[in-house]
Amino acid sequence: MNTPFPGRATHRICWLAALVLIFSNAISAEDETGWTGTPFVEPPAWKEEAPGLPAYPENDRLLEVPASLPGYDFRVFIDPDSLSVGGDRVVRYTLVIVSSAGVRNISYEGLHCGKHEYRRYAYGSDGTWFTIEASPWEKVGDTGLDHYRHVLYWDYLCNPVRVNIDAASMLRSIRNPRGSASHE
Repeated sequence: MNTPFPGRATHRICWLAALVLIFSNAISAEDETGWTGTPFVEPPAWKEEAPGLPAYPENDRLLEVPASLPGYDFRVFIDPDSLSVGGDRVVRYTLVIVSSAGVRNISYEGLHCGKHEYRRYAYGSDGTWFTIEASPWEKVGDTGLDHYRHVLYWDYLCNPVRVNIDAASMLRSIRNPRGSASHE
Protein backbone atom coordinates (compact mmCIF):
# COMPACT_ATOMS: atom_id res chain seq x y z
CA MET A 1 0.00 0.00 0.00
CA ASN A 2 1.36 3.35 -0.98
CA THR A 3 1.24 6.21 1.52
CA PRO A 4 1.29 9.90 0.63
CA PHE A 5 4.28 10.41 3.01
CA PRO A 6 7.80 9.51 1.94
CA GLY A 7 9.74 6.90 3.83
CA ARG A 8 12.21 7.71 6.56
CA ALA A 9 15.20 7.42 4.24
CA THR A 10 13.71 9.85 1.74
CA HIS A 11 12.81 12.22 4.57
CA ARG A 12 16.40 12.21 5.85
CA ILE A 13 17.80 12.81 2.38
CA CYS A 14 15.53 15.85 1.96
CA TRP A 15 16.66 17.28 5.29
CA LEU A 16 20.32 16.63 4.46
CA ALA A 17 19.95 18.30 1.05
CA ALA A 18 18.31 21.34 2.67
CA LEU A 19 21.11 21.65 5.22
CA VAL A 20 23.78 21.38 2.53
CA LEU A 21 22.05 24.06 0.52
CA ILE A 22 21.75 26.37 3.53
CA PHE A 23 25.39 25.97 4.59
CA SER A 24 26.76 26.31 1.07
CA ASN A 25 24.86 29.57 0.63
CA ALA A 26 26.06 30.83 4.03
CA ILE A 27 29.68 30.03 3.24
CA SER A 28 29.67 31.63 -0.19
CA ALA A 29 27.69 34.72 0.82
CA GLU A 30 29.48 37.80 2.14
CA ASP A 31 28.48 38.68 5.68
CA GLU A 32 28.41 42.13 7.32
CA THR A 33 32.12 41.90 8.22
CA GLY A 34 33.13 41.58 4.59
CA TRP A 35 34.31 37.98 4.91
CA THR A 36 33.70 36.09 1.67
CA GLY A 37 34.65 32.62 2.75
CA THR A 38 38.15 32.81 1.31
CA PRO A 39 40.92 31.37 3.45
CA PHE A 40 43.19 33.63 5.51
CA VAL A 41 46.19 34.88 3.57
CA GLU A 42 49.24 35.84 5.59
CA PRO A 43 50.10 39.54 5.02
CA PRO A 44 53.54 40.27 3.63
CA ALA A 45 56.35 40.43 6.18
CA TRP A 46 57.00 43.88 7.65
CA LYS A 47 59.83 45.72 5.94
CA GLU A 48 61.36 48.92 7.22
CA GLU A 49 61.63 51.87 4.88
CA ALA A 50 65.07 53.40 4.39
CA PRO A 51 65.01 56.51 6.56
CA GLY A 52 66.42 59.71 5.16
CA LEU A 53 68.01 62.18 7.54
CA PRO A 54 66.02 65.31 8.37
CA ALA A 55 67.41 68.82 8.48
CA TYR A 56 69.50 69.50 11.56
CA PRO A 57 67.27 70.80 14.40
CA GLU A 58 66.98 74.51 15.08
CA ASN A 59 66.99 75.37 18.81
CA ASP A 60 64.16 77.90 18.59
CA ARG A 61 61.83 75.31 16.95
CA LEU A 62 62.21 72.52 19.53
CA LEU A 63 59.20 71.34 21.56
CA GLU A 64 59.78 70.26 25.13
CA VAL A 65 58.26 66.90 26.04
CA PRO A 66 57.06 66.65 29.66
CA ALA A 67 59.05 63.60 30.74
CA SER A 68 60.27 64.49 34.21
CA LEU A 69 60.60 62.23 37.21
CA PRO A 70 62.23 62.86 40.57
CA GLY A 71 65.95 62.41 40.01
CA TYR A 72 65.64 62.64 36.21
CA ASP A 73 67.80 65.70 35.53
CA PHE A 74 67.24 65.94 31.78
CA ARG A 75 65.02 68.02 29.56
CA VAL A 76 63.67 66.26 26.48
CA PHE A 77 62.86 68.02 23.20
CA ILE A 78 61.48 66.93 19.82
CA ASP A 79 62.12 68.76 16.57
CA PRO A 80 58.58 69.15 15.15
CA ASP A 81 59.90 69.46 11.60
CA SER A 82 61.40 65.97 11.78
CA LEU A 83 58.41 64.11 13.22
CA SER A 84 56.87 61.72 10.68
CA VAL A 85 55.02 58.43 10.38
CA GLY A 86 56.37 56.29 7.57
CA GLY A 87 54.50 53.89 5.35
CA ASP A 88 56.10 51.18 7.50
CA ARG A 89 54.28 52.74 10.51
CA VAL A 90 57.57 53.71 12.20
CA VAL A 91 57.42 57.08 13.95
CA ARG A 92 60.67 58.97 13.28
CA TYR A 93 61.84 62.10 15.06
CA THR A 94 64.86 64.15 16.04
CA LEU A 95 65.45 64.06 19.77
CA VAL A 96 67.43 66.60 21.80
CA ILE A 97 68.21 65.76 25.42
CA VAL A 98 69.76 68.46 27.59
CA SER A 99 71.33 67.63 30.96
CA SER A 100 71.12 69.93 33.97
CA ALA A 101 74.75 70.88 33.19
CA GLY A 102 73.72 71.99 29.67
CA VAL A 103 75.21 69.05 27.76
CA ARG A 104 73.17 68.30 24.63
CA ASN A 105 72.69 64.88 23.04
CA ILE A 106 71.07 64.94 19.61
CA SER A 107 69.84 61.84 17.78
CA TYR A 108 67.49 60.81 15.01
CA GLU A 109 65.40 57.83 16.12
CA GLY A 110 62.48 55.66 15.18
CA LEU A 111 59.78 53.96 17.26
CA HIS A 112 58.26 50.75 15.94
CA CYS A 113 54.95 51.11 17.72
CA GLY A 114 53.72 47.61 16.92
CA LYS A 115 56.70 45.98 18.59
CA HIS A 116 57.41 48.47 21.41
CA GLU A 117 60.96 48.98 20.05
CA TYR A 118 63.19 51.89 19.09
CA ARG A 119 66.21 52.37 16.88
CA ARG A 120 68.78 55.16 16.47
CA TYR A 121 69.62 56.17 12.92
CA ALA A 122 72.10 59.01 13.57
CA TYR A 123 73.75 61.22 16.16
CA GLY A 124 74.18 64.94 15.72
CA SER A 125 77.07 67.21 16.62
CA ASP A 126 77.95 70.77 15.59
CA GLY A 127 75.26 70.88 12.90
CA THR A 128 76.24 67.56 11.29
CA TRP A 129 74.58 64.14 11.29
CA PHE A 130 76.68 61.00 11.80
CA THR A 131 74.76 57.93 10.66
CA ILE A 132 74.77 54.67 12.59
CA GLU A 133 74.98 51.71 10.23
CA ALA A 134 72.71 48.75 11.02
CA SER A 135 71.74 49.81 14.52
CA PRO A 136 69.55 47.15 16.14
CA TRP A 137 65.95 47.52 17.24
CA GLU A 138 65.83 47.57 21.05
CA LYS A 139 62.96 47.27 23.53
CA VAL A 140 61.68 50.55 24.97
CA GLY A 141 62.57 50.67 28.66
CA ASP A 142 60.59 52.50 31.31
CA THR A 143 63.25 53.29 33.90
CA GLY A 144 66.46 55.27 34.19
CA LEU A 145 67.71 57.18 31.17
CA ASP A 146 65.21 55.38 28.91
CA HIS A 147 62.25 56.89 30.76
CA TYR A 148 61.74 59.54 28.08
CA ARG A 149 61.20 56.88 25.40
CA HIS A 150 58.59 55.22 27.57
CA VAL A 151 56.80 58.59 27.87
CA LEU A 152 57.12 59.26 24.13
CA TYR A 153 55.79 55.80 23.32
CA TRP A 154 52.77 55.71 25.65
CA ASP A 155 51.80 59.35 25.95
CA TYR A 156 52.54 60.97 22.62
CA LEU A 157 53.64 58.80 19.71
CA CYS A 158 52.45 55.19 19.97
CA ASN A 159 49.65 54.83 22.47
CA PRO A 160 47.71 51.77 21.21
CA VAL A 161 44.41 53.37 22.22
CA ARG A 162 45.02 56.02 19.54
CA VAL A 163 45.90 53.83 16.56
CA ASN A 164 46.70 55.40 13.21
CA ILE A 165 47.54 58.74 14.78
CA ASP A 166 49.28 61.16 12.44
CA ALA A 167 52.24 63.48 13.07
CA ALA A 168 50.03 66.58 13.43
CA SER A 169 48.00 64.89 16.19
CA MET A 170 51.20 63.80 17.93
CA LEU A 171 52.52 67.35 17.90
CA ARG A 172 49.23 68.68 19.30
CA SER A 173 49.44 66.24 22.21
CA ILE A 174 53.05 67.30 22.95
CA ARG A 175 52.10 70.98 22.83
CA ASN A 176 49.01 70.42 25.01
CA PRO A 177 49.70 67.56 27.42
CA ARG A 178 46.76 66.47 29.56
CA GLY A 179 48.59 64.37 32.10
CA SER A 180 49.64 60.83 31.72
CA ALA A 181 49.11 57.51 33.40
CA SER A 182 52.71 56.51 32.80
CA HIS A 183 54.14 59.01 35.26
CA GLU A 184 51.40 59.27 37.85
